This record gives sequence, C-alpha cells and structure tokens, in this order.
Amino acid sequence: AYEIYQCDWSSDVCSSDLTNRSIKALLINLKRAFSVLRRERPAIIVSSGAAAAVPFFFAGKFLFRTKNVFIECFDRVDNATMTARLTKPVTDLYICQWDTQLADYPHRAQVTRSR
Repeated sequence: AYEIYQCDWSSDVCSSDLTNRSIKALLINLKRAFSVLRRERPAIIVSSGAAAAVPFFFAGKFLFRTKNVFIECFDRVDNATMTARLTKPVTDLYICQWDTQLADYPHRAQVTRSR
C-alpha cells in the first residue's frame, strides 16, 4: 500500500522565487528536497516538471533509491522540456502524449485521450 504525499509548494519545497533557473535556486531546492525526502522516504517521485523536479529526482535517485516518473506537458509536441532533458539520467519512466515528444528517451510510455 502506498501513501500519497503532495508537496505544499508554499512551505515544503520552494516559494515561487525559487522556481527560476539559477544556481542559488538549485542549491536551496536541493537542500529542501533532501529534507522532504528524508522525512517522507517515498518509493516513487512523480513530477510534471518545474525547477524543483531536478533536485528531487537526483536526490531521490542517488540518496534514497526512488523510482522517478516524469509526465511531459502535452503542449510540447516536437521536443522535450528542459526539465525532461535535465532529469533524463535519473528518470525511470517518461509519460507523454505525442509520439514525437520523447522519441529518443528510453523507458517512454505514450498515453492518449480516453474516449
């Protein structure tokens, strides 16, 4: 049985000023990711992107041996987002809607709209 933990972005992980791409934000988010992961001990991390996904995926994979699942946004038809590219080495499964989105990504699952 799994327990689902949803991060409270306003307090647990990062405030809106720390979602930008900078070394300062990365280091702060890495520290917060370690704190949350140490406290919660998740088996799986699921993310749909943003700057906080990168430190969570790397800290989770290397320090806590988590399985990481990345859900690519549906509006990027031709290529992957920067977060998908950055987390490629530590992501176990990519979920996308378009077959061209993540063509060169291993462990990719394509989903379509239910009818």
